[in-house]
Amino acid sequence: MSWCCFISSGSSCWIGCPNSSGLDYVRNNLYLTASGMFSPAYLRQAIDAVGVDRILFSTDYPYQYRPGGEARRFVDDLELDAADKAKFAHANWERLTGS
Repeated sequence: MSWCCFISSGSSCWIGCPNSSGLDYVRNNLYLTASGMFSPAYLRQAIDAVGVDRILFSTDYPYQYRPGGEARRFVDDLELDAADKAKFAHANWERLTGS
């Protein structure tokens, strides 16, 4: 039997699996979202854990509503190449939903 643990706090994020099959399960079956956390460091940890093909952009409206284009600036300023920015911003969602 496999199990995985995901722990997130205001200052750190940790994903651990006791064996490679558990980690493979996470990487092949879960999608993670930014959920309104506009943190390049958190996003990098998520990408390192599951890969850029399993990350989805989200804003968590209305709980963390940020007027003035902050969400767009967050995506534009990421240190990702254009293809990976597109995956995060919309392409992964389009592939997941078939839209």
